[in-house]
Amino acid sequence: MIITSITVSYGETQSLPEYSNVKPALTLTAELAPNDDATAVEAALWEQAKQSVHAQIDAALEGSGKPAKYDPC
Repeated sequence: MIITSITVSYGETQSLPEYSNVKPALTLTAELAPNDDATAVEAALWEQAKQSVHAQIDAALEGSGKPAKYDPC
């Protein structure tokens, strides 16, 4: 089997004040070059998707007056 592209999707639901939620999600796709390591590309996509979703959750929490969940600052 030859893998030519990898797609990952990541999302989370975060409760916010006043009975509301934020549900950020991201889907990333990478086209592989002949010498790319598919496992390494997949791991990089997962990490990038997670970081982006976590940043959106932190922004939503801070926007509602709550401390960030993922950013230690």
